[in-house]
Amino acid sequence: MRKIWKDIALEIDTLCEEIITFIEREGLSSSVRKLNGGFQIHASHRNLGVVATISIKYDEKSRVLHVDFRGSELYNQQNKLGFIALHFGGGLFLLRSAKAYELSHSLETKFWPFLEEFLDKKRKN
Repeated sequence: MRKIWKDIALEIDTLCEEIITFIEREGLSSSVRKLNGGFQIHASHRNLGVVATISIKYDEKSRVLHVDFRGSELYNQQNKLGFIALHFGGGLFLLRSAKAYELSHSLETKFWPFLEEFLDKKRKN
């Protein structure tokens, strides 16, 4: 899912740090890659690998923030392939994919309210 906020003043580095803290509070590890105008943050589970990728981009001139959360929709596609693989002994793959989907969906459900709260605090300051 992608969301866009307009006319918002923030420090992109601070937002990145807050997202990393959020991910770690959820019991996951994170890795960060700096992009032009933003960051890409991977949320990983020790047994399941990367369960979500969060991309944030901020244009300081126009004060527009783009946030893209990718995760559960990717695992949903893999589950469809997993059902086919199930007939060929791919049950373990399907189970891992289902667990990753569940974790990713749970993370995304908590992520958007967390981000809204963070941005609301920035608007008030």
